[in-house]
Amino acid sequence: KTTGINLLQGVKGYGTEKEERAALYNDIEATLEYKFAGGIQKITSKEKPVVAYALGHGEAFGYNINDAFLTLRKEYNADTINLKTMPYIPDEINALVILKPTKAFSDEDKIKIEQYVLNGGKIFWMIDNMYAEFDSLINNPKGFTAFDRALNLEDLLFRFGVRLNQ
Repeated sequence: KTTGINLLQGVKGYGTEKEERAALYNDIEATLEYKFAGGIQKITSKEKPVVAYALGHGEAFGYNINDAFLTLRKEYNADTINLKTMPYIPDEINALVILKPTKAFSDEDKIKIEQYVLNGGKIFWMIDNMYAEFDSLINNPKGFTAFDRALNLEDLLFRFGVRLNQ
């Protein structure tokens, strides 16, 4: 098997000072190591990991995340899963992505998530706990109030060692 590795992607040009050249060489060395390791992993892996995008709690879907979803599909088997309709999160899912939910999670949904994690599942949380959208600030320049989305995740995340600050 073969794969291409772009060796110059993300490399920045520096000036001619000795310290800047040393920083450049360190950056290049770390980048090359990372890119070669990534190439080796692509070639040697038997199958792509499964990443599921969670739906059911007001998460954005469609044009809002199309580019991110297409990028995920290049490296992973990406699909969606509706937490409200599925009885459990399957073990075949290697990672679950929860992106900016806007509706509260039920106790049943939290149990599904907790059981998934306790069975070795991984979750990539992207939570915006406060409703403070930029367009609301533009529409009302004199005053702006942010309020809690009331996602009902505090107890679940606390058991995982996470606390959301408002």
